[in-house]
Order: sequence, then structure tokens, then C-alpha cells
Amino acid sequence: MDAIETTESLWDNYAASLAASGYDPRTKDLLAWLVATAKQERWTLKQTAETVGYSPSTLSKLFYESREAAPDQVVNSIANFRRRYNNKTWVAGIPFVDTDIFRKISQAFEYSVEYQEIVSLVGNPQIGKTWACEEYKRRKDIADRQAGCDTSRVVLVRIPTSPSALRVVNLIARELGLGQNLRYEKMVDRIKQTVTPSHLLIFDEVHQVCMTGARGLKTIETLREIYDETHCGMALVGTDVWGKTLSGQSKNGQVKWHGMPASWEGVLSQTILRGINIYLPKNITYADQQRVWQAFGLPDPDPATLKIVQEMVKQYGLGRYTKRMRSGATTARKAGKEFTWGYFVAVHKQLEKLATAS
Repeated sequence: MDAIETTESLWDNYAASLAASGYDPRTKDLLAWLVATAKQERWTLKQTAETVGYSPSTLSKLFYESREAAPDQVVNSIANFRRRYNNKTWVAGIPFVDTDIFRKISQAFEYSVEYQEIVSLVGNPQIGKTWACEEYKRRKDIADRQAGCDTSRVVLVRIPTSPSALRVVNLIARELGLGQNLRYEKMVDRIKQTVTPSHLLIFDEVHQVCMTGARGLKTIETLREIYDETHCGMALVGTDVWGKTLSGQSKNGQVKWHGMPASWEGVLSQTILRGINIYLPKNITYADQQRVWQAFGLPDPDPATLKIVQEMVKQYGLGRYTKRMRSGATTARKAGKEFTWGYFVAVHKQLEKLATAS
């Protein structure tokens, strides 16, 4: 169904149906805007429904059925989403926020492409690295389509748990639209024939290679080979596990790869010589915390609520903070009320109580 939903014809059909509907001008404008936005973003019907908090069937009926009036709650939810969407991306009900970390990651990616260097980005878990990678690719994909490019020049691969070189090259091939499940050597050749200096290959969760011994070493060597022969931009994004591997930190001066000692020179020196290492800020700044609550339409909180936010961010990072915001906003929407800090605090206390219940 998703494959059908992503076709432009679906959104074109919805747009034609709305044009002939009997909705009042405001409702028709809101629904037409939502259809046009979904088409531009290449959202599925399910993804579009998630952004406004209603089911796909509810939206489909609104788009297709000609009626004099649409349910007020649905229309108001779309109106609120349109207001908050203003130059923001919403994924699963969470607005993307241009944090300081996102800007630094974006600058590193741009540097990698422009100067064709390998950039290693190291940061704590839950500070928004993966979120930033996905948003950077999304924006570049839109820019490429607007420029008439048939394929994206940004390839984002999430390194899986217990990766092997073959598994990783298959993931790269899938993102490039190449055939998969071929012999390792053939897959690498196809990738090298396809990737150009204008491509940026981003490998998120790259610290996973540090836990697989010789397989991890071969994975890094494969990525280095692709880089050397294509002169593409390449970014390796990981946690402090990756950072310690890069710097060769350990008690005895050796890097520990899943219990297998290896000297620094023998593991990654050639990769490091080809690029730079960038260490991301360890903490979420107050400015970034503020950007998130403003993206949800909230004013600055009182001191007690601010303390809850800051303790949450310090202990769990950006991920839990934004998800708590989403939960509070969803609770308010279901109650037919405007989202306020009161809903955020109530959801937080309820979930904390559930977490500590014996």
C-alpha cells in the first residue's frame, strides 16, 4: 500500500477531488495545502495522517468526499500543523529543530563534499546525531529533485549491529538503487562505478564496527577503498566508542576490538590520515532546549518545569525530551485543548510513575 500511496497520482487525485468539493473556502484551502505539502515531501498517506494526529482513513474520506462541512477538530488540527510547519520538518509528530548540533553536523558534511575528505563525527548518544543525518539527507534530496537530478547524491547508511563488509556494501547498493546480494567483489565494483566526487556517503552508528573484530576492520578498509577510488565525500558518525577507537585510547595504549588488541597504526591510521575528526558538544544547550519547546508552540516555562526539562535532557538527551513533548501535544489534541506546559508535566509525571512502579 505504501508504494501506491507515494505515487504522485494519488495526491493529484486528492487535489482534483478537493477542487470539486463543497467545502467552505478555509477548509478547502487547508486540505489543499496539506495535499500539496504531502506531495512535495513525498509522504505516504500514513505519514501525512501521523503529522496531524488522525487515521489515514479519516484523511482519505476528507480528501475524497464532497461535503459542506468537515469535522472541526480535524480542521483545527490541520490548521495548527500548518502554523507550526513553517519551515520545519515533522517526523512521526515531532518537529525537526535546527539545533546547534545539526548546524555543526551540516557544516562537517558540506566540508567533506567540498574538500573530498573523510570526516569522523563523534558525539554522545541521544544528542540528535541520527536525527540530523536524516534531516540533512531529506533537504539535499529535495534540492536534488528541484535541480532535476534523478537520484540523490547523499547516501545515508545506518551501520547494523554485528556488521560485515558484505552486509554494509549491500546496504550502500540498496541506497544507490543497484542490484544486491551479489558477490562482495562485484558489489564493491558496482558501487565504485556509480559513486562520483559529488556524492556524500554518510555512515551512521559507525561505532558498531568496533565490536566485531576482523570483520569490523574489513568494513572500514572497504569504505576507505570506495573513498580512495571515487574521491567522494564520506562521513563516519558514531559515539564515544568510535572516538576512543580513533584516538587509540585504552589502559595499555592499544585499541580493544571486541577483546582483540590491535595497535593504532594497524587499525585506522590510514583512514585518519585521509580526513579530520570532529567532536560534537556533549550537552544540549539551553538555546536548543528552547528551540524545541518553541517548535511545539510553547512559551518559556516556569522555573519548576524548566528544571524537569533540564534534568530530562541531562540524563536522557534530546530523544526523550522531544518524545515527551509529542506525548503531551497528543494528549492535548485528544482532549480538544491547546497544548500547554501542564500537559507536558502531567504526561511526564504519569510515565515516571509507571517506570518506578513495582
